[in-house]
Amino acid sequence: KKVPVKLLSNLEFSNQYGISGEVDITPAYVTVSGPTADLDNIAEWETDTLRLSGIQYTTTTRVVMKQNQLKNVSIFPGSVEVKIPVDEFTEKTLEVPLKVINNKEYYNVKIFPKKVKVTFLVPLSSYENVTERFIEAVLDLNEWKELGHQTLRVNLTRFPDFCKFVRTSPSKVDFLIEK
Repeated sequence: KKVPVKLLSNLEFSNQYGISGEVDITPAYVTVSGPTADLDNIAEWETDTLRLSGIQYTTTTRVVMKQNQLKNVSIFPGSVEVKIPVDEFTEKTLEVPLKVINNKEYYNVKIFPKKVKVTFLVPLSSYENVTERFIEAVLDLNEWKELGHQTLRVNLTRFPDFCKFVRTSPSKVDFLIEK
């Protein structure tokens, strides 16, 4: 039976460094063999914990698979190659327009302000490419209709995976509904 590999890790990066993309595990699947009753309980196979500190560069290393606790089950291969993309991160702030959702009655909704500042950490290599198109900020009108809130909370419905969210300013906005 083929099962996906799950990387266990304890990674510590130097200041302003972090994972800048998808961690690549090769092979992504391992083959486990043994009695069907034992294999039915196996959905994934973990690696031993990869411990690294002071990371500043993209790192490729071999990690051994976790020891087998079941006597009749064997695993192949016994190790995988792990590539961790690392980049230096810097702070970036963008002004993002707000959208109102769940306005089923088509109220005329005025929001103040119309844009919010989203601050996040971005890899230096992607700094120029990340624009406000990558981020979507919404206000849910149900917070007012169903919960009676006097301000609406800003929610990010689209945000780049390779960035790290810091804050939204303001995090709540005032609104006015004209009937």
